[in-house]
Amino acid sequence: MNRMRCLASLAGLLVLAAQAIAAPLQPAVQTDLAAGADALLATRVQGISVQKDEFGRVISVAGRPPVACPTREQADTVLFVFGQSNSANSGAERYQTRFPGAVYNYFNGSCYVAASPLIGTNNTRGEWLTMMADRLIDAGLSRTVIIIPAGIGGTTIAQWVPDGRLGPKLAQDIADATQHYNVTEIIWHQGESDYRRNTTTDAYISRFLEIQAMLRRYSSAPIYVSVASRCNNPDWAYPNQVTEAQMTLGGLKGLVPGVNTDELVPVTERRDGCHFNGDGQRRTAEAYMYRIWEHRYAVQQALAAQ
Repeated sequence: MNRMRCLASLAGLLVLAAQAIAAPLQPAVQTDLAAGADALLATRVQGISVQKDEFGRVISVAGRPPVACPTREQADTVLFVFGQSNSANSGAERYQTRFPGAVYNYFNGSCYVAASPLIGTNNTRGEWLTMMADRLIDAGLSRTVIIIPAGIGGTTIAQWVPDGRLGPKLAQDIADATQHYNVTEIIWHQGESDYRRNTTTDAYISRFLEIQAMLRRYSSAPIYVSVASRCNNPDWAYPNQVTEAQMTLGGLKGLVPGVNTDELVPVTERRDGCHFNGDGQRRTAEAYMYRIWEHRYAVQQALAAQ
C-alpha cells in the first residue's frame, strides 16, 4: 500500500513537472495571500469628504496629501483607465495599496498613495485598479505602478468621441499623462449604458475607432477593450450588439482583447446587480493582471522571433 501511494505521488509530480515545462513562466502571484491582504485592507463604504469638478470627478480627498511623484524612468507600469462606473469608484469595498512606496494615483500633475476612492474619476466607493496594481507588484511584473483613472459613471461611448461631451477632457487627460509618463497600458471598460440605448455593433465600433485615433496622437500603448454590458437589466441578454462590437474591436490591430466582465463577474458578485462587490473587484483585478502579463509575454515572444 505504501509503495502504491509513493508511485501515485511520483506520478502526480511528473504531471506537474510536464505542465510546468510546457507552459510559459507564470507570474509569481500568491492568489490566496493577495486576497487575504485585500480583506484586511478593504473597508465597507463609509462617508468620506471629497471635492469634485464639473464632471463629478474626485479631485481631492480629505486627509490625503500629495506625495513625491516617481520619475518617468522609475514608473515601469503606467495604467490609463477610462470608461464608465465599473472603471471608476463604484465598487463595494474601498482598498488601499499594500505598497505605499510603489503604487501611486496620478492626477493633474500630482501623485498620491493609491487608495479608494481614486482621484481623477467619479463616485466615492471602492475600485479594483489599486488591487490590480498590487497584484502586478506581487507577480514581479512591475516595481512601480502609476494609476491614471479617468472613467465617469453612466456615460455612453458617443460622449467619449473627440467631438463628444467628454472627448476634450479625454484628450487633455491623455496628453497630461504622456507629458509626465510613458503610458504602458490603456484600459477601456464601458458598454452598460450603450446596451440600454440599443447601440448597434457598427455604431459602437465606429465610435471607438474615433477614440482610438485620438489616443494614438499621444500614446502607442496597447488598448485593452473590455467586454462589458451587464448592469441590472431585467431583459439583459448575452451576447448582444455591444459585446459583439467589443469582441470585434479586441481583434483589430493596435487593440487587445480585455477582460470579459460580463462572463467573469456573476450577478452574485455585483452589489446592486451592476457594480462589483468585493469578490467581483478581486476577480477583475486578478484577471486583468493576468491579461496584462499574457500580452506582455506575447509581445516579448514576437520580438524574440524576429
